[in-house]
Amino acid sequence: MAACLFSLTLTACGAAPSPAPDPGHAARVEALARPVVEAEHAAALAIGLVTPNGNEIHTFGVAAPPAEAPHGGTTFEIGSVTKVFTALALALAIERGEVTPETTVDALLPCPAPPLKLVDLASHTAGLPRLPPNFAPADRADPYADYDGTKLCAALATLTPAAGAYDYSNLGAGLLGHALAAKAGAAYPDLVRDRIAAPLGLPSVSAADPAARGHDADGRPVPPWHLDALAGAGALRASAADLVRFVEANLRPPEGPLGAALRATHAPRADRRGGRIGLGWHIGLGADPEVRWHNGATAGASSFVAFDAAAGVGVVVLANQSTPLTDALGAALLDMLRGRPYALDVPKTVAVDEAALEGYVGEYAADVGGQPLVFTVTRDGPRLSVQLTGQPAFRVYAESPTRFRYRVVEAAITFEPGALVLHQGGRDLRAVRR
Repeated sequence: MAACLFSLTLTACGAAPSPAPDPGHAARVEALARPVVEAEHAAALAIGLVTPNGNEIHTFGVAAPPAEAPHGGTTFEIGSVTKVFTALALALAIERGEVTPETTVDALLPCPAPPLKLVDLASHTAGLPRLPPNFAPADRADPYADYDGTKLCAALATLTPAAGAYDYSNLGAGLLGHALAAKAGAAYPDLVRDRIAAPLGLPSVSAADPAARGHDADGRPVPPWHLDALAGAGALRASAADLVRFVEANLRPPEGPLGAALRATHAPRADRRGGRIGLGWHIGLGADPEVRWHNGATAGASSFVAFDAAAGVGVVVLANQSTPLTDALGAALLDMLRGRPYALDVPKTVAVDEAALEGYVGEYAADVGGQPLVFTVTRDGPRLSVQLTGQPAFRVYAESPTRFRYRVVEAAITFEPGALVLHQGGRDLRAVRR
C-alpha cells in the first residue's frame, strides 16, 4: 500500500481530498499552544483537529534532542488513552461472537479469578482498586515493567470485589487487556495491531518506544514506561496523525464488525461524577453531556482525545511532558472548533536576573515540631531548585522576582531578605538563611 503523506490536511489513503480546513485555525491554535511550550509546561506538543472541512495537525516545540521538531507522525506515549483501545478490543470480540456481555474474566484466565464481567472492567464498575494490592515496583522510573502475569494472578487470588458504582481502575483495564489477549492467544500489542490498528490504518499504534523523548513536570528527561500484564491500562504509543484517524473512525464508523464495535463503545453504561462512562470512553465534559473523551499520563507524557459526534468534530493533544494542561488545552480546542467562547489559563513565568537568583542560593533552616527542616536552594543557569530534608530537589518557577511556584505540588516559596517562606495548604512556614 502506498504511504500517505502527512501535511496540515490529512486524508485517508486512497480517499478523495477533504475540503480545505479553516485557515483561521492555525493562528488560534498557535495562540493557545505556544504559551504552553514557552512556559515549559511541554517540551513538544502535537495537536490534531478533526472537522467536517478537513483534518489538521499542528506541532510545537522539540520532540527529541538536540532540536528535532515534532510532526504528525511523531509517536508519543498515550498512557491511559490505551484504555479506549482495550475497550474497543472487547466490543469487537463481542461482535465476533468470541465473548458475550455476560462473559466473566475467570473464564479466560489460566488462574483462579473473581467472576467479574468483562464489560464491567471496561466501564470501571467491577469494584477493583486502582492498583493491585501487590503492586511494588522494582524500578520506580518504570513502575509497571516487572508486573507480570504471575503477580496479577497472585493479586486476583486475594480480591473479592463486588460490581457497582464507577471507580476508575488501572488494574481493571489492565486485567481486561490481559484476558482478551489470553483469549486471542496473542500479546496485547499484537491484538490491538491486528484487530484495530491495521484495519483502521493506524501504523504507529504499538508498544514500541516513542520517538518523542519524555520529560517530567520539571522538564527533566525520563524514560518511557513499559507495561507487561497491565498493558491494557496504558502501554500504547501513537502519533497525532493516527489518533486523528482514530477519532474520525469514531465519528464516522466503517461498515462491518469493527464499525459496530466502535459504536458500542460510545453507549453509556453507568453514571460517574460529572457524567457517565461507556466502554472505555468517559461521557460528559464540563457542561457538554455528550462529549466522549479520555486522557492519559505517564511520568514523561500527557495526552487527551475527545470528540463531539453531534458537531462532527474532535481533538487530539499529545505532549512529551507530564502536565495537566493537555486536558484544558484539548477542551479549549474543542470549544474553538464548535464556535464557542474558549480560553486557556497557562500559569505564567517571568524572567529573573541570574544575579538575583544566585542571591537566593543557600541553606535555610526552620523548626517543625522540634525537628529541624532544611531548605537547600540551588541554581542551574536560569533554573532554581529547592530540596527539603529527606526529599528530592524540585524546580520552582518564578511568578515574580521573589515568588516561585512548584509544579509537582500545590505550594510556593517567597524569598525575603535573609529568609524564605513556604506557602502550602493555607499555612506559611518561615525558614532563616544559615
